[in-house]
Amino acid sequence: MPVDVLREIEQAGTIGKLHDQFLSTSGLANPLANSRRLGREMAEQLKKDGVDAVIPTST
Repeated sequence: MPVDVLREIEQAGTIGKLHDQFLSTSGLANPLANSRRLGREMAEQLKKDGVDAVIPTST
């Protein structure tokens, strides 16, 4: 779903506030151990930022 659509849904009050950042990794050429570390670090930061939910997608 494009971010502009999500922003419209946010502005309509259907969902709460969207996080200000978009997080992404390069999974294809990234070693599994590094991907796991990045995932843990991202999750920790999102929790600190008070994020309640994420939408994980594949590119």
